[in-house]
Formats: sequence, structure tokens, C-alpha cells
Amino acid sequence: MLLPWYGRDTEVAGVLLSESWNAWQIFSVVAVLLFGIGVTAISVPAARVLWAPAAAFRTDRLLVALGLLGLALVLFRLIDMPIPDIELVQGDRVDAGRGPGLFLALLATAGIAYGGRRAGRTGPR
Repeated sequence: MLLPWYGRDTEVAGVLLSESWNAWQIFSVVAVLLFGIGVTAISVPAARVLWAPAAAFRTDRLLVALGLLGLALVLFRLIDMPIPDIELVQGDRVDAGRGPGLFLALLATAGIAYGGRRAGRTGPR
């Protein structure tokens, strides 16, 4: 969440300006949701080790649902970059890109969904 998710190099009048944004700077609700999903993904297995869960509550389904929600949010933000627009004049150029934090979040949310799926399996692992 603190690694750069988006970056932009802007050349204005021969001067190159580089900017980058992490999830906390560019998002409001999405960042809080992803943080909550991450905290839940860590606390649910830890709570499962410390206390016996209720028989009716399947933590694996919760992790799969939250992992898929997080994956959908990150995939949407992978496609739709929320970088602020700037006006360019002739001779200026802009190069926007995605940072390593976005791809790490994609892997993390996919891992949460996969881990929840694996936790729900019975039998040999």
C-alpha cells in the first residue's frame, strides 16, 4: 500500500518532472477496503489457531470472498488509472505508468483468494 502504484513522467519546456502515487495518496475508499482485507486475511488464520471457530462459520469462504473482492478492486484500478490530468502544450509530453505496488497488490489479493480456497479443502493437501 505504501509502494508506488502509479507514476508519471512529464516533460514541460525541456524539464522532466517525475511523480508517483501510492494507494493511500490516490485512493480513499479503495485503500481502506484493501487494508481491511489484508488485516482480515492475517487475523482470521491467527484467530483460528488461537480459538476454535464456530462450526457454522466457515472462515475459508470469508477469505475467498474478500480475496475476490480485493482482486476485482485491484484489477479495475489496473485498467483504469486514476492519475490527475494535466494540460499539455505543443512540445510537451507525458508518460504515465503503473508501479510495483499495484502488481504486488494484485498478487496479494490473488493469494488471499487462493489461500482461502486451499483452507476449505478437506483431505490430503
